[in-house]
Amino acid sequence: MLKTCLSVLALSCASFAVSEPARADATYAYCEFIPYDVELGAIAMPCIFSQRQGAVGITWQDDVHSRFVPDELESGVLEDERGGRVYRNPYAIEDGIQFEMEAGFLNVYWGGASGGVNWGNIDWDLAPQTPWGL
Repeated sequence: MLKTCLSVLALSCASFAVSEPARADATYAYCEFIPYDVELGAIAMPCIFSQRQGAVGITWQDDVHSRFVPDELESGVLEDERGGRVYRNPYAIEDGIQFEMEAGFLNVYWGGASGGVNWGNIDWDLAPQTPWGL
């Protein structure tokens, strides 16, 4: 038993030594905004998705930041920085989450082949390096 515990402890220490620093509640993702006005065109690029205590932060590759905070008056509803209502729809897409906003949909993919994302072609060196706003 002691030998097993020491082995687990040694492996845990070794993994901390070689892994990169952890970012609590944040992950690399691929984000796309699809406006209701189709003439505006969709925007899609790598991003960092972060979530903490109900608040959502998104840092897009081009350094644009989005932040949604829980609405104080209505459970399950978020509010954007302008005070607009944001609805979370976790079942709309596979391997991600969708947010419905006043101007369109924001899809956040964090794995798999959802949304036609070719994960092998994303240059993660161009992705934002730190989460924002939480």
